[in-house]
Amino acid sequence: MEPVFKRAKEAGIRVIVHEQPGQKNADWDIELIQNKEFGEAHLEAFASAIGGEGKYILYVGGLTVTLHNVWADAAVALQKKKYPKMQLVGDRFGVSDSVEDSYKTTIDQMRAIQYYRYRGGTNYLRSLLPKLEAATAYHAARVDGNGLVVTNDPDYWQTTQNGEVTEYSVAYYELLQNMIWLEGRIGTAEKVTDYTNKANALRNAINARLFNSSAGLYVHTNSRTNIFPLDANMNAVRLGVAPADRVPAILSYFGSRWQPHGSQISQPSPSMADPSGHTIEPLNNTWEVMARFASEDTAGAIELLRRLWGVQVDPNSGYHTGTFWEFVNSQGLPSRGFDSLAHAWGAGPTQILTESVLGVIPVDARYVVWQVKPHPGSLAWAEGQVPVGTGSLAVRWAADSASQFHLQVVSPSGTSGEVWVPLLSGGGASTALSPGATLLRRSGNYDVYGVGPGTFEFSSTP
Repeated sequence: MEPVFKRAKEAGIRVIVHEQPGQKNADWDIELIQNKEFGEAHLEAFASAIGGEGKYILYVGGLTVTLHNVWADAAVALQKKKYPKMQLVGDRFGVSDSVEDSYKTTIDQMRAIQYYRYRGGTNYLRSLLPKLEAATAYHAARVDGNGLVVTNDPDYWQTTQNGEVTEYSVAYYELLQNMIWLEGRIGTAEKVTDYTNKANALRNAINARLFNSSAGLYVHTNSRTNIFPLDANMNAVRLGVAPADRVPAILSYFGSRWQPHGSQISQPSPSMADPSGHTIEPLNNTWEVMARFASEDTAGAIELLRRLWGVQVDPNSGYHTGTFWEFVNSQGLPSRGFDSLAHAWGAGPTQILTESVLGVIPVDARYVVWQVKPHPGSLAWAEGQVPVGTGSLAVRWAADSASQFHLQVVSPSGTSGEVWVPLLSGGGASTALSPGATLLRRSGNYDVYGVGPGTFEFSSTP
């Protein structure tokens, strides 16, 4: 607006602005309050509430909103002068007007933690930890009296969501789980306890207020209790928010309503749609595949993978690209010329094939401690490796039509882990074919072995 105001003044027009302190080319600024005193009053109230000491974080409506930052500047200046035992943690967060932005901040936090989980870099993550903690505290400030995230902001695929939004609360729960893991490795026991308590309270609140017991499903929001979104339900399953006795009915409900090329955004029909009319989203389907693998519904997980992504990677489909697409229509194909045909939004199978089919996940950063838990289902074989600090963790397995299974794990020096050997029938048995593997327990349809560095082979038979 500065050039416009400048031209106005040059034309002899008086320029009056409202709540724009320091606005260039303005003659007068009308303020409803004394800005310095207003910021200081908020700081005094906050300091009184926390006893004048402790760490705090600072939120403004936007980093470019001048007035909000004037208030913040006044508050920080008074804190430094009067309350030296208080400490501002991290940068200002310019997202307090938007829970959508806080949702994106959640995702960014989890990306940083996932980077550490896969690649290590303790010093880097230690440098980020205060900001991750500050951002987590921000999310805690967005819950209502019922302990749930409240918003009227747009989501990643639709126009608006109002009230207590199940998916946003579940996303906050996932963030807390990630922070519990991170604090347990490079943080403090106090933070682990704090985040664990918050996660337990949040899970209880979601189940108490955002679950439709008549339908047996998680609702869209507390004001839309007859709409059942795919994302909230599948994330509740894969993250353990949903109690075990609710999981089969949730998976059955959505699975029975699959379309030829995937699972729709919401139920019952007609599904909700994004602003471009899509009712099938690759990201939501990724979460459903993960939920099914986590619940040992391997057949359902593989079937959904094939429905949505099969046409993209099958050389004989007629539409093969060998890459993962950003959006698909009800026919499973891109519908707009500018849709990306190689997009991270749709690339969930990259992680799924590694961590659920091949079965390799990091338990500690950089796979120093790892787990190998294949989900063979109807598949004949899988082979792959992941980089670790001292080499590669290599896994390959094969199954035949007689339900005989063979698994090889090559574990590099300095690492150890658990090998989960699938029992392809309920009464099956496994055998360690290499020395050095210790049978730890039987868990469901798996025998679990502990191993250190070396090459280990296992088999199982009906």
